[in-house]
Amino acid sequence: MSFYIQKKRENTQNGNVLVLIFLVVGLVAALSYAFTGSSRTSTSLLTEERQKALSYELNEYLNNVKQAAKRLKLRGCSNSEISYETPSGDNVNANAPSDESCHIYRLTGGQVEFKDLDQTFCSDGDPITNLEIGEYCDDLAYVGEHGGNRMYTPVSQISGAHQWSVANTTTGATDASDGLTNTSILTPLVDTTYPAVALCIALGGKWYMPGSSELQVLYDNRAVGVFAAITWPNRLWGSNEFSGDPTRARMKRFDNGATPHGPKTNSYNVRCFRRD
Repeated sequence: MSFYIQKKRENTQNGNVLVLIFLVVGLVAALSYAFTGSSRTSTSLLTEERQKALSYELNEYLNNVKQAAKRLKLRGCSNSEISYETPSGDNVNANAPSDESCHIYRLTGGQVEFKDLDQTFCSDGDPITNLEIGEYCDDLAYVGEHGGNRMYTPVSQISGAHQWSVANTTTGATDASDGLTNTSILTPLVDTTYPAVALCIALGGKWYMPGSSELQVLYDNRAVGVFAAITWPNRLWGSNEFSGDPTRARMKRFDNGATPHGPKTNSYNVRCFRRD
């Protein structure tokens, strides 16, 4: 009988050990997923501190770009000569001097190190096309689909309010659904007189200022996943002029969902998009 009791105790202990082993393995797997998956998931994983860090990094870079443009002007570069051409050859300005002395991202010019946000993979190796609405990796969040295109935006906010243009000029950028086309129209004109779209062009060749219809998708998903952790400004500029008066441009209001228009010389917040 004592042998039976002892054997039963041993079996119970062995069973407990196996249960503990399974629990530990499960916990390790869960933690591993949390750490490896956190770069491409969303929701509460975006802490206020993480959001501030991402925003600081992005805005420091954009400030360096703006300061470089000012320095180039002081060195004799005209507005039309300042070039946002990236190292890969995007955003070419045909008016820029061939010696690249007015190029923001060249040692002979503005000497700004280009921050590449054109990546197609997350830092953990997953393609960004695996992201669901409201999920993010690094500083890139998936907004949703519009016109058959997947659209992304930075998690971080571009600080401050910016003018669409410093004068109420007419540009012909009127497509509410195609901010990329609008931006391509504005790119040859970009200098210090078009500050809003210049912020988006500074992020890379894939980046653009979205049209008001594209901003509607972001508004519709503003409470999904990581977007719920963002404090949205009341107004975001769209890249499309108001067809009834080309001296005005559309915007998206995030406080009430309206899509009004205002003088281009007004200053509102800017959010950039890209497609893949």
